[in-house]
Order: sequence, then C-alpha cells, then structure tokens
Amino acid sequence: MTIPRMTDFREAVDRIPDLRDRILIQVLYLSAARVSEVVTRVGKYDLEHLASWNYGSYMTCQLQDFRFGKDKLEKVLLLKIAVAKRKVKQKQTDDEGTRRVVFKYIALPTSLSFEPWTICLLKYMQLHGNLNFDLGRRSVGFIVNKHLHGLDKRIHTHSLRHYRISHLVEYYSFDPYDVTSYAGWTIRTTIGSMGLGGSAQLDTYLHLAWRRYFPKLLIPLPED
Repeated sequence: MTIPRMTDFREAVDRIPDLRDRILIQVLYLSAARVSEVVTRVGKYDLEHLASWNYGSYMTCQLQDFRFGKDKLEKVLLLKIAVAKRKVKQKQTDDEGTRRVVFKYIALPTSLSFEPWTICLLKYMQLHGNLNFDLGRRSVGFIVNKHLHGLDKRIHTHSLRHYRISHLVEYYSFDPYDVTSYAGWTIRTTIGSMGLGGSAQLDTYLHLAWRRYFPKLLIPLPED
C-alpha cells in the first residue's frame, strides 16, 4: 500500500465540501478506527456473516487536562472507542445481558498548532452532540472513495487506519507499545505469538496508556 504524505492527505480531506463526510473521514483517520467502530447502523449481512455489533454506539468523548513540561497545560479530547475485533476472555455479557467489549482511548490535542482537526471535531460535536454516525459500512466506503479517489485510486476505508498508523510511526516516532495502545491491539497482535498470550492487565489499564504516547503528539504540523 502506498502511504500518502501527511500534508497531502490532510489537504485532500480539508477540501471535502460536505461537513459530515469530512468529519467522518477525520474521525476514522485520527482514531485509527475500523468503520464498524464509529458507525451505528448495522446491516443484516453484517449480523449474519460478520458477527457485527453496534460498536459505534459505544463511542464517548470528553475533555481532560494534561500537564506537560513545567507550566504547560493542554486540553485533551479523549475518545473512548469499542474495539471490534478484541475478544473478552470473561463471559461475553454482563449481569444485565449487555455485550462486554474492550475499549481503546484516543487522546487528541486541542491546540491548533498540534492538531487543528480536533477543533473541527469539537465544533461538530457542538452541533450534533456526539461523533457517532448513522451510516452503514458500505455507505462509508462510498464516501471515502468519492472524496479521496484522486489521492489514492486504490483507497478503501481501512486505508485511513493504515495512513494514521504509518504517520504516527514516521512523523511522531511512535514505538510498538504506542501503536499497540493507539490501534487497540494486544501485544500478541503487534509482535506475533512468540509464546505470549493476551494480557488482561493491559486491558484493565489501557485507559491510562495514552498518557505515555500523548506528549509525542505535541509537535506542530509541518508547514510543507
């Protein structure tokens, strides 16, 4: 897969005229999420053949403070996203019959110099109350191809996840642990089996892991 330069990709997205489509693509990219993790419409085919659940309905957003350096404070937009392909070792439903899921936490700077798209997400949230999209997977695929085909003729929805992870490694110097946390993987998924099993402790404390990688995001975007 050819990964476009971060500046070229962002410029292409910024030119999308439709607000909802632009924000949808920004959310998918910034969160390195699968489509099923941000949309709330699950089709019959998904239920019958992909065992899909309404993961998008679990997404929540909140603002938090993050202190770095001696006297610096950054407002953080923290996205809590259900991970579609993570299996819970314990029973699959809780006492109320609700399906158990594993969450990942995506921390985004709110300063324009660090991540201007976060401001776009916050403004959209003010209008709509959340970042959940009442769309199906196929509709999202059409939207991504419609707007970004000129950037990458082979683009599909999962491309946005590859772009983000590649940019995190190349520009922000993310290490394997950072990527594991950001993408919502297990250590085993990241480095292969090597005799290692899944880590229940990592699942338990994953909501704190973003504090390790977040300082690496506090780099202004390149001016090209």
